[in-house]
Amino acid sequence: MNFKITDGKGLIALEYDFNQYSECLTIGKEPALFLWDDCDDPGDENMVLFSITKENQNRINNALEEVDFNIDYRDKVEDLFQSLQPLLELMQNGNYRLSFSEDKAWYIYSNAAVFGEERLDKKDVEEEIRKYDEKLSQNLIYTYESYDVYRDTCCFNIYEYPFIAWKSEKEIDTELVKYYTDLILSGVRPFAVILKGKYGKDDYFHEYILDGHHKLCAYKNLKIEPLFAIIEFFAEEESEIKMDMECISQMLYPWQLNHYYDTWNAYSKQNYLQKNPDSLLKKHFKNGFITLLYPDDRKRAEAFYINDVIDGEYKYWYNNGDLCVLGNYALGKRINKWMYYFSISEIEGNNSASLAKEAYIKDEYIYKDGYPLVHKRWDKEGKISFIEYSKNGSTKFSLAEEEIMQYSSERYENVIKKK
Repeated sequence: MNFKITDGKGLIALEYDFNQYSECLTIGKEPALFLWDDCDDPGDENMVLFSITKENQNRINNALEEVDFNIDYRDKVEDLFQSLQPLLELMQNGNYRLSFSEDKAWYIYSNAAVFGEERLDKKDVEEEIRKYDEKLSQNLIYTYESYDVYRDTCCFNIYEYPFIAWKSEKEIDTELVKYYTDLILSGVRPFAVILKGKYGKDDYFHEYILDGHHKLCAYKNLKIEPLFAIIEFFAEEESEIKMDMECISQMLYPWQLNHYYDTWNAYSKQNYLQKNPDSLLKKHFKNGFITLLYPDDRKRAEAFYINDVIDGEYKYWYNNGDLCVLGNYALGKRINKWMYYFSISEIEGNNSASLAKEAYIKDEYIYKDGYPLVHKRWDKEGKISFIEYSKNGSTKFSLAEEEIMQYSSERYENVIKKK
């Protein structure tokens, strides 16, 4: 059944960022959750649940308190439409379609939905942002280990879950799940309410559980196909679903925002800041000499940036203070020689601590046009163990052992040419 909302209150809405593949569900005009693409394996995504008021947590339940969820509306969609009116009045304006009991191939999923463990602590987020901004004002930027950027974040693969839950795991009442389990076992089939959406031909929103988190957990435990009331929103203009990124940026931990912001390409960043010159994200657009810090304030790296593009000498240190990487960029591309070093502690048992730093070389790369042309590797005793030559940035030729043995700095060029 197709219908249009023209006097909606906009208290339940889907928001989308087309450039960065991120999404937000708002309840009571508060972001309840935020999702963004991990830009790693296909389907890998990240989600955070935001702290929302008690009023907004209860808003959907209150709108549906008069609905009889035990009715099978498969042949009575117009009756379902009338029954859901208090909920539909809360939705954003636009074109919709209402259906009942859409086949979700429930059996292929091992979980009922993606559930975040708990909501972000608003005060803790604000304190972390304050500390981050204090360093940022000095051109000092906290950077985080790969496992840190996912802290307080729910990571999942969308192909493994049928729905997204706006309630957290901690908000799921096991007694209520048991109640619905017993109810379903008695033969009753209560339905859940799902919100999904589409923009244009190819942009689809995730499918969100508006109501029925406990019911779907019970159905999944029993391996029984649920019934659904599906509300599908069809956005016609980007303005209908424009995400308030300025608001979102102040609700994420710095490591979460950094991870999300790093998925933006250079054009997207520049384009966004041109359209939003007073944006709060402008502070993350790097210019000048920048020092990157470990979370405990120790120096991690140094580099120069021009409009958020790295340029010139780059240095990176281990967390114990030993030099790890030394190289150069030309407007974001690696050029010339890049040196990677063992940490001194890694080779203390093999060499005298008085040896020159060159004795600690682990890898050397020679870059041309942004691609590694030559790769040399040393073992912990300071001996050449591997030399590799890449042709046109793709095909690689490894030098034989006897060629490695005849290697020397004077004859290096001839060896490569001969190969």
